[in-house]
Amino acid sequence: MLASVLVSSSLGFLGGVFIASIFSIPPIIIYFFFIITPFLLTVFWKDEKVRYISLFAIFFILGIFRLNTISAIFFENENAEHFPIHASIEVEILEIENRDAIQILVVRPALNINLHKDIKLKDQDRIRVVTDKFTTYSVGEFIILQGDIERPKNFTEDFNWIGYLAKEGIGYIMNKPFIEKTNKHPIGSRAIIFKYKKMLEEGINQSLLPPDSSLYKAMVIGDKADLTNKDRETLQRAGLSHIVAISGMHIAILVLVLISFFVSMGLWRHHALYAALSILILYILLIGAPASASRAGIMATIAILAERMGRPNSSWRALLFAATIMVALNPLLLRHDIGFQLSYLAVLGILMFSDKVHNLVNMIFSKSFSVFFSGHITKDRPIAISSYSMLTSGITGIISITIAAQIFTLPLVIYHFGYASPWSVVSNLMVLPVLSYTLGAGVFMAVLGRGGGIITTIASMPAWIFSKYIWFVASLF
Repeated sequence: MLASVLVSSSLGFLGGVFIASIFSIPPIIIYFFFIITPFLLTVFWKDEKVRYISLFAIFFILGIFRLNTISAIFFENENAEHFPIHASIEVEILEIENRDAIQILVVRPALNINLHKDIKLKDQDRIRVVTDKFTTYSVGEFIILQGDIERPKNFTEDFNWIGYLAKEGIGYIMNKPFIEKTNKHPIGSRAIIFKYKKMLEEGINQSLLPPDSSLYKAMVIGDKADLTNKDRETLQRAGLSHIVAISGMHIAILVLVLISFFVSMGLWRHHALYAALSILILYILLIGAPASASRAGIMATIAILAERMGRPNSSWRALLFAATIMVALNPLLLRHDIGFQLSYLAVLGILMFSDKVHNLVNMIFSKSFSVFFSGHITKDRPIAISSYSMLTSGITGIISITIAAQIFTLPLVIYHFGYASPWSVVSNLMVLPVLSYTLGAGVFMAVLGRGGGIITTIASMPAWIFSKYIWFVASLF
């Protein structure tokens, strides 16, 4: 009963957020349902259908309220006529992103500031700052900005720029302000994580040259700045763009492959699970714990824990609860975060269909081996079975995971990007079996690459081989 109540409530809440993000719901309808559903729930609690429908309706309304509350902060700006406002403010740097010719800083005010008599900038507000690449900054560093603060605007109908920024909590922008450094040194956990991330970046840069170093910086630390337009197009046309994005599919495959690896090394399954998840947490921290990776990690972790340790059908419920909690904290994810959508669908596809696809793949492989291999090793053991077991151990699992994830994500990819590679299944089958080893080689190289000399050469050799293989597959298709 408890599971059904939670499912009804979660589906209602997500449904309310989804509908409210697309349509404007008249307040009279919201108030009507808000009054009538608690009454129905109280009177007809013993009626199972009415109980679940009432719970769905209550949380549907709560989802609408939650989204409208957040939307009012970012999308309804009654003081728009006052912007841009020229100001000088001290801020703390939260995130740094390097692109071709610019740096993008995400900052927050050090103190609450009155920009105008009707406009107050709070210390939890986020500002997106575009500046040049000539000055180096650090996460956790305090700087002084002097320039015009603006509210973001949508410049085209095809892309919701306001929503894209709002999902990350960004409600203000500053373009090319004058920046003055202070004497305050970077502090806090963000600064420590950023320091280690820069060390990993230096290790990669000292070990390899582009496009190999560019691939590893994107895969290992989530920095795509050095990927050229040609590199991106090559990966996209081959259907391999996801390998340079910290997505739910990326995380889920990584964890499942790690579990298989630890099991093959002799660990019990539950020990292998804990070891894989520990490595996942460490990995996300090492790359700076970006929001996309954290969200993907949370969903994949909860879903896989439920699948490995819970009851039948508990995995998709756990994934549903995880999505509900994340959307409750940030309801703008559901519509405006493509990464969240792809992560959720990829993990859902893996949980719901990987076993069915695995059985189908096993059947196809076994019949194929029966055709090409005849005879017996022993009286009771055909050569086909021995060859099949030896050559496909672990491979069919990765193939099944890949196909199941792509079944669910393909429609969304076509909807958002208008294109899906016809070769994506084949290219992924060639790349994904080595993806975990590629990531491991990349981390190994990033850690030891700063040593120089023979150490750097030894550390970079496996990473170089895997990188060349991935670029070969991408170019092939």
